[in-house]
Amino acid sequence: MKKLIVFLLVAVMMVSSSVMVFAEDNAEAIAERPQRTELSQEEKEAKREELFNLYNPGAYLDLLAAKEAHDTFHEDAKAERELVKAARQAEREALKASVEAGEITREEAQVIIEEKKAANEVLRGEIESIKVLKQADVESNKAEVQAVRESLKTALQAEEIDAVYVASLLDQMVDLLEDHIDIDYYYYNMIQALVAN
Repeated sequence: MKKLIVFLLVAVMMVSSSVMVFAEDNAEAIAERPQRTELSQEEKEAKREELFNLYNPGAYLDLLAAKEAHDTFHEDAKAERELVKAARQAEREALKASVEAGEITREEAQVIIEEKKAANEVLRGEIESIKVLKQADVESNKAEVQAVRESLKTALQAEEIDAVYVASLLDQMVDLLEDHIDIDYYYYNMIQALVAN
């Protein structure tokens, strides 16, 4: 029995030491890997500009215009949401003032509030349906962008870079951003049509 216990202890020590050696080798290999550094937004933009200027300078101006249009769309949409929010607040204040002035009773005001809540719930459901459709289109667009980025990365790592192919990929990137903007406007207009009714 003692021999068996001694044998097991020796076996455990040998296995654990070999595992430790393997772990040390792995740690060294991991430490030797080059660390990937994350670029700042300015550095990414500078690299993008350099790439476009090298292979497709005209498309860079199109990209900047599309980015500006995208930013403008989101700023305008945010401003519109703020206006709608302010209008709803004004409606609530007007309803409150009507009750205080005795023009309508509290019960009548409560009925109006409940009707608006019910209408808003229906509207929210319809808007959520539109948002689900938009999200599917946005995800599809993102997948296309990712595929073009991978193709671009592969093309730039090739032994001989095909400048015409790279230029066409950069054009596709601009087109996909413009498609994204079209998606934004399409679904925004759908929502606005619902809200207007």
